[in-house]
Amino acid sequence: HLESGDQAIILEGTSAPAGIPDPELAARLAEEYRGKYAMHGYSPEPNQWDEGGLYVFTPRQCLAWTVFFENPTKFVF
Repeated sequence: HLESGDQAIILEGTSAPAGIPDPELAARLAEEYRGKYAMHGYSPEPNQWDEGGLYVFTPRQCLAWTVFFENPTKFVF
């Protein structure tokens, strides 16, 4: 969800292990994670996901709103 608990995006679906990413994707993932989370002490290397931990999420539906009683929205994929 967004930072505000009042504005929500809820995704329902399935997830499955993604397997070991190819080296280029692993490097891009590590770079993005470091850029976002290094200040919190998380700086993964590209081999971070060689033992698992990376998942693919396939959405089934999405519920979203900025003001629940005014504009709830549902998307089905």
